[in-house]
Amino acid sequence: MKKKYNLLQNMTYVLSGVCKYNKCILVLIIVNTFVTAISPFIGILFPRQILDELLTLKRPDRVFLLLISFFLASSAASYLTQYLKGVFMAQPVKVTVPYMNRLYHKCMDISYQCTEDPDFLNHVQSATKGGGKNNFDGISGMLHKWFETPGMFFALCGYITIVSRLNVLILVYLICAISINYVFLLAAQKHEHSRRDELAGNERRSDYLYGLMYDFSYGKEIRLYALSEWLGSRFMLYRDQIRKIKESIKNYEMLGTWIDILLSFIREGIVFTYLVFMVVEDNMTIADFTMYVATIAGFRSAFERAIRQLAEMHGLSMQISDYRAFMLRPDEMAEAKKPVPVPPGPYEFEFRNVSWKYPGSDRYIFRNLNLIIPKGQKLAVVGNNGAGKSSFIKLLLRLYDVTEGEVLCNGINIKQFERRQYYEIFSAVFQEIYPLGFSAANNIGVSDGLQIDRQRVNSCIQRAGLSDKINALKYGADTCVLKIIDDEGIEFSGGEKQKFMIARALYKNGAVMVLDEPTAALDPLAEREIYEKFNDLTENKTTIYVSHRLSSTRFCDAIALFENGSLVEYGTHEELMKLNKKYTEMFHIQAEYYRQESERI
Repeated sequence: MKKKYNLLQNMTYVLSGVCKYNKCILVLIIVNTFVTAISPFIGILFPRQILDELLTLKRPDRVFLLLISFFLASSAASYLTQYLKGVFMAQPVKVTVPYMNRLYHKCMDISYQCTEDPDFLNHVQSATKGGGKNNFDGISGMLHKWFETPGMFFALCGYITIVSRLNVLILVYLICAISINYVFLLAAQKHEHSRRDELAGNERRSDYLYGLMYDFSYGKEIRLYALSEWLGSRFMLYRDQIRKIKESIKNYEMLGTWIDILLSFIREGIVFTYLVFMVVEDNMTIADFTMYVATIAGFRSAFERAIRQLAEMHGLSMQISDYRAFMLRPDEMAEAKKPVPVPPGPYEFEFRNVSWKYPGSDRYIFRNLNLIIPKGQKLAVVGNNGAGKSSFIKLLLRLYDVTEGEVLCNGINIKQFERRQYYEIFSAVFQEIYPLGFSAANNIGVSDGLQIDRQRVNSCIQRAGLSDKINALKYGADTCVLKIIDDEGIEFSGGEKQKFMIARALYKNGAVMVLDEPTAALDPLAEREIYEKFNDLTENKTTIYVSHRLSSTRFCDAIALFENGSLVEYGTHEELMKLNKKYTEMFHIQAEYYRQESERI
């Protein structure tokens, strides 16, 4: 359950961030409060004095002095207001960036299984608002309210002082009438917050489709399969859902607006009738009449804005609560309370009575899986698509925790290790290829951050079979990957991307190598060539090769054949061929297919 915080708690939370990251905001708020508080009364008190002079004493020099003073004071207040707004506009970013940075780090550090949970993804969307990614949401929005609101409340005190001199009952009536609108505004804010998860889900799907429509990497499929209309219609479906949700929220706001219009009509009629009566009865001068008219109009406007600001601050507070709740959200894959260090390699792994299903699912992928991967073994994990090969790798790498049983590394349950330390022993290449928009050298040496070893990078490029490609580029290994970042960037072919990721794995030089079908885009002969070359490069290391092709398995020490989430055959190539079962059948089918393809070519 998401933890809730009240307005005061969230304001204290934001204030701590301001004091830590940008105290200048407090100075700007204080100065703007002073300017905002006195500005309205320049337009109320000076005109009253000018009218009083014109209608009674009629001193031209005094009138001229008042006019000049009125003009200078108004101009100075207007200039200061706009100047302070301009200076303040960029200040909240200095506070929100550290908060957003912590959120992004949490998203990157939290267990992988959370990233496939829709509830987690919706929470990320709402927490992003709360952190103030947009200028007027969450923490950033709260800072803007702090800048605008204090001066407004001080001005409101001035209005109350003047109106109370007229008649206290008029003041009480105005406060009661305007306060009713606050109730409806607050209800609208709560209604908006109650639909945040539904809104976040539709916005997330809409943003995904929008990204697809302008992502050039999908350009060929969109055109050849005429996906534009289908994607566009799905996009519009989610946008329509967003419109309906926002329309529902606005309907709540409009109800309050219509009630306010009705009450305003009654309120204005009563107040101005009373003022006219006071003038007719000679209990009020024309100068005072104009002052009270301006004051009551200003009071009404200031009070309405104040309660609107307060209601919006409650809404922003709820967004900040979402952010804080997300930052306190426990990881579904808990770290060990007393972690033990990962032992030095080489490494042996054991799946002991492992059963596993996706969180929230009732269907088991594995049931009582038992398998040992000895130190230094070259293991081929094979099977048809959907057999459970990639799921096996996810559990080995502890991207997911097992539902039952345990995975052991050198006899120790991998849950006892710190995840980050455990990940360090692996170099992995996956089916999905996602190069980063940096130089080729940075992509390959990414495990060392900015301190990459150029000689090692070049060696890995050569070992992965990319030397000719990289050397032919204008800037060599310093060429940017992806044209969307750099006009002179390089877009690798599918096979080149996979070799690129193999070079990255070689650079990291993990004690355990995992290749999860990284050569799926290559032809079988090229795949075998890379696997055999990779096998030579990983001597004395535990290595797992995942493939649905069997031609690349003969050099492995053992082959594990998965089918429907079960380990159905295990042994060397020769042993499994002698069994004359599923592996033999698959091998002969694939061999015949490749023979026919070779003859056709």
